[in-house]
Amino acid sequence: WPVLAARIDALCTWKPARVIFDESQYGKSHKVWDPIEGPGGAITFKYKATMSGAAAALARCPSVQEVADLSATMLQDRARDLWAQISMIDPRMAGKRYADYARWYCAAFQGEYGLVDDGSSNEIELRERMNTYCHRVTHAEAFTHLPPLILEVVTLTGSDLVECKTTPAMIRRVKAGGGPMAILHHELLMAAEAKTKWIVDAVLTALEDGLQCVVLTGRVEHVATLGTLLQEKTNAPVYTSTGADTDLQGRMTLVEMFRGTPRGSAGPGVLIGTAQAWGDAIDGLQGTPEALVAMLPWNLSLVQLLGRFSRL
Repeated sequence: WPVLAARIDALCTWKPARVIFDESQYGKSHKVWDPIEGPGGAITFKYKATMSGAAAALARCPSVQEVADLSATMLQDRARDLWAQISMIDPRMAGKRYADYARWYCAAFQGEYGLVDDGSSNEIELRERMNTYCHRVTHAEAFTHLPPLILEVVTLTGSDLVECKTTPAMIRRVKAGGGPMAILHHELLMAAEAKTKWIVDAVLTALEDGLQCVVLTGRVEHVATLGTLLQEKTNAPVYTSTGADTDLQGRMTLVEMFRGTPRGSAGPGVLIGTAQAWGDAIDGLQGTPEALVAMLPWNLSLVQLLGRFSRL
């Protein structure tokens, strides 16, 4: 996905007959066109040099006869996420103009600064339309042939928790985000950091037992804090990675270092990252003996997070 825009011309020259977009949620942005003003003020459009724009261009190459989207989180956040992905398959399905789709299915309206499209409407109709051209595989069906995943919910109180202070920068970010959802997100981030002492103790116990362990938390700063604390207390490898310092390919390289070849042969170690960076599109962590999800899921479902560790 990250290199799609740079390679779109070369891909189209291959004249593919079929295109499969894995992890299609990466192409969810509905902003796929750039307006171009020509002679006499005439306006034409070209595809944006973005992941969504390149995906739309590839899907519409003259040679392409069939297009399929694959995703476990096609609707990651709001109904607006679907339009571009549906349009990859067939522009007629979602309508030619995003604004029309948004007004009908996202309860969109014209705000002071543009179209406000973060709502939902006519949900039953949208679900029925999706069912006509989507094949849904349930979680139970997908994991029928996998070993059982043991899920334990641990409630921490009192001495298990550490005090977390809200900084002025955090307050500014919450105010900029606006609304109760921004406040909830901030509280979830702080709750994850309050678990620092317990997380460090749990990881050290796993390492002493000869296990590999993954920790998923919220803030980039918390990843750094956990990494520093664990490096001071163990000689086992400690890998830290977030979306801010590592791209997808870099994260996959860390997985190979962490797990070893063959998978699981690297010995005890810990991989620490943000759930946002590691919650989807990552393969290779399946079979990790222990994983700690410090931050309650925000815009990723718990099933999606657990899917990093329980998958074919």
